[in-house]
Amino acid sequence: MDSSVKHSDLLLDNKQIKDVRIPDKDIPVVWHLYWLKRSEYNSRIHAPFKRAVSHNHSFFEMQFITEGEVEYRIGQERVRIGSGQFLIVCPKIDHFSVYRSDVLRRLSIGFDLWTEKEEQIAAQLEYLRSIPYYSAGYSPCMISALELILNEVDERDSFAGYMKRALLNTFLLSVLHALSVNAHRPERLPSAQNKIEASDETVYQAVTNYLQRNISKNICLQELSDVLLISISQLNRRLIRYSGMSFQKLKDSIKCARARELLATDMNMAQISEAIGISNEYSFNRFFKRVEGMTPGRFRESLQTNNYK
Repeated sequence: MDSSVKHSDLLLDNKQIKDVRIPDKDIPVVWHLYWLKRSEYNSRIHAPFKRAVSHNHSFFEMQFITEGEVEYRIGQERVRIGSGQFLIVCPKIDHFSVYRSDVLRRLSIGFDLWTEKEEQIAAQLEYLRSIPYYSAGYSPCMISALELILNEVDERDSFAGYMKRALLNTFLLSVLHALSVNAHRPERLPSAQNKIEASDETVYQAVTNYLQRNISKNICLQELSDVLLISISQLNRRLIRYSGMSFQKLKDSIKCARARELLATDMNMAQISEAIGISNEYSFNRFFKRVEGMTPGRFRESLQTNNYK
């Protein structure tokens, strides 16, 4: 060690934080994570870059550039971001990439989320939904939560859902903080069409869509809790408050509705039971009679004789 360096000089950059008070409740956010991935483009390996097709999403897309640069057409504007910068493209905004450098490395995330109206962060989210896009520089700390999810969270771990929710909430706060400290805010959209308010209906629709997309699987409440990153108790409470149905009743209703559609086709009972995620014909027969009030065979007969109402 250089003798000219005093011991006290080595401590100048140390920071000490004391007496941190942690709120007694979590951030009440419902997450829907569509993807989280790293990607790399190298012109010497991949096919030449072709301009992408204009498209939009019903959710937020974010790009964090770690090396290289990329240019997007967002609406009628061209936005170029490079290493150390990020871009948020908000829901329902048409966009496509028109250029990227010979080497491009990035981390991207597609997500949507909702929170209660009275929460402080709800106003920031409402503002974020009302602008076409947002771009700025980022610090490594801003994406550290996403890196931890990619590197450390094992989906087989029973704590994976809790870890993802905590890390995504940390990421959300870092994004909203970056938005709030930037003095040059983008202009709002002229209409309020993109405004989406938090509601029990949002949770109900997210659950319904997931069950319909996975109709051939036996989805449990814990799986949906992990997917939407919302506690089991809050999930069931919101479903009952909006629809009057528990998760199990909603799942049965969706499976039975699909079974009724398939019973109007030429599929046999074994095929129908497999299509809606029920293990065998016997179980399917019991399930359908419990929910519909008649056996599937009787239901099919009534369709053929036009007696079902």
